[in-house]
Amino acid sequence: MLVELNSEAQMKKLNLLKESLTQKTALVEADRLSEANARLTDVGISLHKQGQVLDQVQQHSQRFIDEAPSNTRPDRSGATQSLGGDSQKTLNLLRRKKRLESILKKLSFLVENRSNLEPLQQTIKLQEERLGRSR
Repeated sequence: MLVELNSEAQMKKLNLLKESLTQKTALVEADRLSEANARLTDVGISLHKQGQVLDQVQQHSQRFIDEAPSNTRPDRSGATQSLGGDSQKTLNLLRRKKRLESILKKLSFLVENRSNLEPLQQTIKLQEERLGRSR
C-alpha cells in the first residue's frame, strides 16, 4: 500500500511539474510576443513620422515645381533664326542658361529645406539601428 501511495504521489508530482513547465513556457512565449509587439509599434510610429515628413517635403517640392518655369525652351522668333551660326550659339547659350537657372533654383530649394529632411534622416537612422540589433 505504501508503494501505491508513493507511485500516486510521484504521478501527481510529475503532472504538477508538467503543468508548471507548460505555464512557464507560455509565460516566456508571452514575453517574446510582447517584445515583438513593442518593436512593431515602434516601427509603425517611425513609418508614420516618415510619412508625415515625406508629405511635408512633397508639398514643398510641389510648390517649388509649381513656381518653376514651365517652358525652358528659348524663344525661336524669326529674327534669331535668320542670323545663322551665331543664332545657334545664342540658342545653345540660352538653353544652357535656363537649365543652369533651373538647377540653381532646385539647389537653393534643397538648401532652404534641408532642415525639413533632418527628422526623416533621424528616423531612418533609428530604424537602421533597430534592424541591426534585431538581426
